[in-house]
Amino acid sequence: MICIVVALELEARPIIENYNLKNVGDPHFRIYENEYMSLIISGTGKLRSSIATTYLLSKVEDKDKAGAINIGLCG
Repeated sequence: MICIVVALELEARPIIENYNLKNVGDPHFRIYENEYMSLIISGTGKLRSSIATTYLLSKVEDKDKAGAINIGLCG
């Protein structure tokens, strides 16, 4: 599973559209996913990014086959 962390909707939108990711309706974060990829919108800052990354990776079933990528305009 590829886990992508972005801070802003502006950064997420092209990835969501290109990979046809669907909103999973999580109550804590905006998370979008398909069969191979999950994307989480963390909000700005190191703390929010680290919390969102941890949260997203905690939901992955096969952690041995997962990787996290931070994509952003400033990070």
